[in-house]
Amino acid sequence: MLSTTPSSSAGPARIPLIPLGISLSAFLAISYLLCILLGLFGGWDWGLHQPWLQFLPGFIWLTWSSFFLGLVESVAYGWYAALLFGGIYNVALARFGRNPRSTG
Repeated sequence: MLSTTPSSSAGPARIPLIPLGISLSAFLAISYLLCILLGLFGGWDWGLHQPWLQFLPGFIWLTWSSFFLGLVESVAYGWYAALLFGGIYNVALARFGRNPRSTG
């Protein structure tokens, strides 16, 4: 989270990677589940499964093993994004970050 204090001497806060990873993974897992439910109850002839075939290796519409594989891969993508983005942000913040309101 970024610091909300306007003149914080410590500067902006680092992004905590574990909460970011948990929240992104939960977001992607819930989105995956909602899309699967929409495909099942809305009719999969809409082509809703096509993106899953592209972005989730090994996903086949729809078997139990494929369903759980897609769920695991969704969680893994959430952690990938959290670690990559959060890590890059924290490194950039340590290297270049400074309080924009300070004189300089």
